[in-house]
Amino acid sequence: MLFADVILPLPLAESFTYVVPAEMQEKIGTGFRVVVPFGKRKYYTAVVLRLHHKPPKGVEIKEIHSLTDSHPVVNEHQIRLWEWISFYYLSPLGDVYKAALPSMMKPQDLEERYRSRTETYIRLNTGIHDIDRLTGRSKKQAELYQALRQLFLEEGREGIPKKEITAKTGYSNTVLKGLTEKNIVIQYPEEVSRIDTHFVSSRKAFNLNDHQQKALEEINRSFEEKNVCLLHGVTSSGKTEIYIHLIEEQLNQGKQTLYLVPEIALTTQLT
Repeated sequence: MLFADVILPLPLAESFTYVVPAEMQEKIGTGFRVVVPFGKRKYYTAVVLRLHHKPPKGVEIKEIHSLTDSHPVVNEHQIRLWEWISFYYLSPLGDVYKAALPSMMKPQDLEERYRSRTETYIRLNTGIHDIDRLTGRSKKQAELYQALRQLFLEEGREGIPKKEITAKTGYSNTVLKGLTEKNIVIQYPEEVSRIDTHFVSSRKAFNLNDHQQKALEEINRSFEEKNVCLLHGVTSSGKTEIYIHLIEEQLNQGKQTLYLVPEIALTTQLT
C-alpha cells in the first residue's frame, strides 16, 4: 500500500499521512497538490511531501480525495527550503506553505473561484427610426446619436465598449444614459479577457543630460574592472533614467536584468 505525507495549509508543525488510492499511484509524486479530508467535514488542498510504504501505527488513515494537478507545483529543492525555513525560524511547516504559495493555489473549499470578467458594451437599436422625436429637445442626445452612427460606421463593429465610446465621442455617461433610457442604444454585458492584448507602450524616448551621461560612462568604465558599482544621488536627481539606459544596454546584448524597486511609486517610471 502506498502512503503520502502531505503538508496542510494550517499552522501545524507536522505532516499528515494519507492512503494513495490505486488509481492515483502512477500519477502522484512529491510536490503535487492533492485534496484531502481533515477533521469531520473539512477538505484542504495539501502538497505531497513524500511517498512511502510505512503506515503509521495506532491511527486511522484516510484516503486522498483527489489529485489536483497533472504535474508538481513545487520541486523537492523548494520543499527542502520550506523545511529549513520551518526549522530555522521555528515556524510551523503549514505556515511556510501558506506563505510560499499564492492563495488561489490552496483553496480551503472545492467550489470554483473563477469569475468571468465582463464589460459594458453599447450597440445601436436598428429597430428605432423616429430619432428626432425620441431625442426631443435634447441637443446633446441628438449630437451623440449622430456621433455614434459615424463611429459604428468607421469601426465596423456591432458593439463597442462603453468606456471607449465616452473616450472617443467626448460625451458624458449622462447623455449616453438618456439614449439608453429611450431605447435608442442598447447596453449589454460582454465577457472579455483579463489579459490586455492591445498594450501600447507609452514610454517616450529621452536623452540623458550631461551629468547623467557622465555618470553612465563612468559606470560602464567601472564594470570593466569590477562587477559592482554604487550610484549615489538625492531624490529626483535622475538616477532612474540611468538605470533604464543600463538595462537597455544589457537587453540589447541578449542578456537579462533584475531591477529591484525600493518604492512602489517608482514602478510607473519603468512601464
